[in-house]
Amino acid sequence: MKIFTGDETGLVKSITFSENSDYASSPIVKTWGKIDRSKSIQLMCYTTALEKKKLIVARKNGQIDILDTNDGKISQEFFEAQVTGEHKSSARFVGLFANDSILVTCTDKGIVRYQSILEDNLSTIETTLTLAPDLCRLRVHPKEHHIFACGGKERELSLWDVNSYKEGICFIKTQKKEQKAGLVWMSKNVSHDFLDLRVPVWITDLQFLSEQETTKLVVGTKYHQIRIYDTKAKRRPVSDYNIGNNPVVSLIIGRNSNEIFFTDTIGNVFSVDVRTGKILGQFKGKKFRILHYTHYTSTIYYLLYLL
Repeated sequence: MKIFTGDETGLVKSITFSENSDYASSPIVKTWGKIDRSKSIQLMCYTTALEKKKLIVARKNGQIDILDTNDGKISQEFFEAQVTGEHKSSARFVGLFANDSILVTCTDKGIVRYQSILEDNLSTIETTLTLAPDLCRLRVHPKEHHIFACGGKERELSLWDVNSYKEGICFIKTQKKEQKAGLVWMSKNVSHDFLDLRVPVWITDLQFLSEQETTKLVVGTKYHQIRIYDTKAKRRPVSDYNIGNNPVVSLIIGRNSNEIFFTDTIGNVFSVDVRTGKILGQFKGKKFRILHYTHYTSTIYYLLYLL
């Protein structure tokens, strides 16, 4: 098993556990990079590009590195001009994805880019979308890479199709009756609370529940809510659970689409059955906060972004 970690000092670490020994034995730890807080790591993802295992790292200064997973050498670099890290109002990365040919990035200002990572076509930015600002997370569908979903602070969950955007196809209209090319579906806020007050919207993370479908999603919120959406059923969540007392920071799908794991702001990790909202297990937090994490079951790779 191999774990990659990234932190606010800009360091990337590769931690390898031998398959033939227990986890209590000393792992092999490799540290890549130098301490530089201007290169603080905001997001990471893992991909197999050109038949080689690669680690994609998005940094506070707008730099995006493609690293070799064996020695940490940078094979390619990209830059997002909006993300500079020079002041608090600077944009930050909220979405990162790569496959064998395309790099997808998104900032909290709402700029989504689909860019080629092929060496013979590096200068081409295939598609740039300008969405609403204050986004907190964007996720690309694991199989249908032209489909992505996003949400944020007072930004409802929305589903987009990049191919339809290129062709100028409009599926629905926004609340302001504007037509948005590529917008496939947008959620609707839940009903007012028992005091008849509007419930605030603040999506902190989301995932597609199935690799075979693009219509079922799960989101976590700043108000410790886990919500399940089915775009075929309705715009409001089909299930809505209040779990714990702290904001949801990140979430991933578990062994199947009925189980999710999520972390909160004090480092707790919960396992939840999305059919019932019951907590299946809990790992109590330590002296650090997990900003984001994901896993790759086929190769037993884990990514952790720590603060």
